[in-house]
Amino acid sequence: MTHRYKPINLIHYLHDEALKCNQWNSNRSKYLQHRFDLHTKLYCQDGNAHSGCVNALDFSSDGGDDKRVVIWNMAETLFNESNRMPTSLKATHLSNIFSIKFDHDNRRVISAGNDEQILVHDIEKQHQGGPNGSHADELVDVFLESSPVNSLSVQSQHNDVFIAATEDGHIHLYDLRSVSSAAAHDQPSIVVAESFDGSFHSCTFHPQQTCLIATANARRGIELYDTRLCKR
Repeated sequence: MTHRYKPINLIHYLHDEALKCNQWNSNRSKYLQHRFDLHTKLYCQDGNAHSGCVNALDFSSDGGDDKRVVIWNMAETLFNESNRMPTSLKATHLSNIFSIKFDHDNRRVISAGNDEQILVHDIEKQHQGGPNGSHADELVDVFLESSPVNSLSVQSQHNDVFIAATEDGHIHLYDLRSVSSAAAHDQPSIVVAESFDGSFHSCTFHPQQTCLIATANARRGIELYDTRLCKR
């Protein structure tokens, strides 16, 4: 007995499979939305403090297109219904903020962005009184780069050491113990990595072997550098 198989139209088959997939994704989306609706206060709370896009986050601060660094208390943001506003640092950038990092003592915040500046803020000074009852200036260092800064990373073992990835294809290493400010030092950093065919979009220290850094390059992708060699 000869069995006859029903011919399958590949286009129709793929179309039916796509419909099934879309229906499954829709049901999953509705389920997740339902779960979030049941626990709005637990999972989600709107924080309205910026007047532009938020480009960079770090626990517990953020920065964005409105050029300000904002310090959030997450417990108050999530559970306090008094709508208390977060703290905005006095020193602001001249353009969009692309990266922001806390140091490991949660005392300093380092911010950088499109204005080719790296600002080091001492957030403890934000709460200290200045002369004549004014607020103390929390800005302790300003470093100037030659192109926008896309990413920052603080070394895990040395709180004063951080790196900056720039648009012109350089990774700069700063040590706050050896420099005081850009005004007193023409070149307060050393170049530990460079690329001649693309900008660096991200950089990070190895969490244990702090002489190693990983970078994301516009054309070469992910690369690993050893800062002891100052080249790849």
